[in-house]
Amino acid sequence: MDLMPWMQQQGMLPAAGETVLCAVSGGRDSVCLLHYLASLGRRRGFAVAAAHYNHLMRPTAGRDEAFVAGLCRELSVPLYVERGDVRAIARQEGWGVEEAGRRLRYDFLERTADAIGASRIATAHHLSDQAETVVLNLLRGTGPEGLAGIPPVRGRLIRPLLQTPRQEIEAYLKAHGLGHVEDETNDSMDFTRNRLRQEVWPLLVMLHPAPERSIARAAAILRRENVFLDRLARSYLETAVSDCPSAGEPNAPGIFGRRDPAAPSPAPPPGTLPEESSKSDKPSECARADDISPDFTSAPTAVSVSEAVLRSAPEELRPRMLRLLLERLPVGKKDVSAAHIEALLSLREGGMLDLPEGVTAWREKDVLHLEMTPPSPPPLPLSEGEQVWGDYLVRVWRSEKNTPPPDGEGLSKTGRFSDHILTLSDGGKMSEWTLRCPQRGDGLTLPGARGRRSVKRLLTERGMPPRRRRTTPVVCINGEPAAVYGVGTDQRFLPGKDGSNINILMIEKDQEEESNG
Repeated sequence: MDLMPWMQQQGMLPAAGETVLCAVSGGRDSVCLLHYLASLGRRRGFAVAAAHYNHLMRPTAGRDEAFVAGLCRELSVPLYVERGDVRAIARQEGWGVEEAGRRLRYDFLERTADAIGASRIATAHHLSDQAETVVLNLLRGTGPEGLAGIPPVRGRLIRPLLQTPRQEIEAYLKAHGLGHVEDETNDSMDFTRNRLRQEVWPLLVMLHPAPERSIARAAAILRRENVFLDRLARSYLETAVSDCPSAGEPNAPGIFGRRDPAAPSPAPPPGTLPEESSKSDKPSECARADDISPDFTSAPTAVSVSEAVLRSAPEELRPRMLRLLLERLPVGKKDVSAAHIEALLSLREGGMLDLPEGVTAWREKDVLHLEMTPPSPPPLPLSEGEQVWGDYLVRVWRSEKNTPPPDGEGLSKTGRFSDHILTLSDGGKMSEWTLRCPQRGDGLTLPGARGRRSVKRLLTERGMPPRRRRTTPVVCINGEPAAVYGVGTDQRFLPGKDGSNINILMIEKDQEEESNG
């Protein structure tokens, strides 16, 4: 088994003195990869370290960890181990078990590589993994990107075995007298990939003698075409201002399509591909998408694109442009589906859309905004006095009239209170008062209104920006919406003539944001 030509072609080989971190589960594929890299490293002068993530999902998980530790001692390879209760974390985060394991494993690999200064992270995906991934993506109705399968290189992540069939891996283990552990879940038909491997694949072999190689070859062709199409889509985005934060405003998102007159000369005309450096020793198939973008100095938490920029590109390229924009945010490619992209393209003025990984999208004044949404504050039981909820300072006091508290002067820059006061009454009953975010089905019947209207619609009519509607304070009495900040009080909870009133004063902590919102 000679992986050198493939590794050289794909730019996987580390330089002398560098370190490769190899992910090792203890199965045949990772054992083969670790042994090969350790041998190659001794010849070429680079170091190899191993990383094992114990998912704590099987009774034999401790056995696997012990086996990997013994193997690393035999090979004189340093080992880094982390344990995580994957099932518990999956329940906590609302992820599938397989997805949780993948996220936790890759997060561990990235953190460990950072800690030891590794220039490469090697995983043991092989030819069968590639072919199975393409078929599963096809069944899900994926586009060209999904049909391109597993990339050989993504950043510092490398997959040296990706063109190696399982038979060659088994032959390598036998030739070098290497043992391995078997994951008993590989025989479980509860996992889609196992059913494909055990039931469907034998039928494909009957139809074609080498389905894995044929599928992998098609994926390689699509990867090359995807690189070209990504560069073409990015060329339209690069005719506009990037989302690089402005000097002195580290978190201020820019808008693709709104150029500063004082900015440097524009990029080439739309559809003109940026020139690739002739000095690069890596093939274009393996280039990161970021490699052809401007020099962004920090990862943004928000990015926007004007409708004009999207319309400047052919319709077929627009979904790809949106994917490229989403990739600037910390969102996994697997998490954003074709349905999400289609919903983005059809989003209307004033509309808002929740995307995976806490991204919120909204369209405003012919601009599509994508922003990482901070977690919503939990419900807050209200009591008399001062308290903080999210971005709001809340003062609660009792009064016989709609008047500010005695120490109310200076609570706002303008000295005006009427815009920030909600006056309510529970009729003197023993009630539970809480403050929370708007929820689906919330509504108010305002004084003088013909009937009940949704809180979402009321906020929209009052010009509340979509990104702020989700955290607008809703005052509830015994669980029922009684008043909404910036909107008013439900007529059922208006103060009566008995003088039992409660005035709730709310002022955003960031007054400048309030004035600009």
